Amino acid sequence: MSFFDALFGRTRIKKPKLDALFALVTAQAEAKDTLGVRLMSRAALLLKPQEGSRYDDAQGHALGVMDLVARDHGLEISTEDDAYGFRWVKIEGHQLEDVITAAHAGADTLAQDDFGEAIVALVVPARDGTRPFYLVYSYKRSAFYAFVPQGEGKTRDNAEEIRLSDILEKVLPMEQDPAHWYALWDLPLAPAGATE
Repeated sequence: MSFFDALFGRTRIKKPKLDALFALVTAQAEAKDTLGVRLMSRAALLLKPQEGSRYDDAQGHALGVMDLVARDHGLEISTEDDAYGFRWVKIEGHQLEDVITAAHAGADTLAQDDFGEAIVALVVPARDGTRPFYLVYSYKRSAFYAFVPQGEGKTRDNAEEIRLSDILEKVLPMEQDPAHWYALWDLPLAPAGATE
């Protein structure tokens, strides 16, 4: 914060650290071979709603860039709005690297259009042995955490999330403060299947 920002009570919005997301690409082989954790080749980018036509234009721009990447890499991209007004941009492909490239392109475009604060998270389905979970990348915190919903209700397996965090910190920058391990209920992204 500059002197004038402090003097006039202004705060600057922290820009998301987008490049940390590529840690997934470099970590996926080691996670599978040495930790037994498999990351799926699909993901969902979570965007927070913003008011105004300027944001609508920026989001359209970001989706257009993602579509270009999708065409080059054989990806499928779709959007879905949840009950809370958040937008999920779902990306499916054959290689996780291509999925991450598309997600990064969209997020980077939004950030360049001054809407970095709209980028909340990227969620990737994963599997630890036979157990599915979600790996969440928080753009605000520039770190990952495991989200393990269980059963039909809105409950989560905190012990398993801690165990997975301890395992994955060997290959990924994991969020150390569990207070920032936010639950993402009603994900429009199927968990990792046993046959994947």
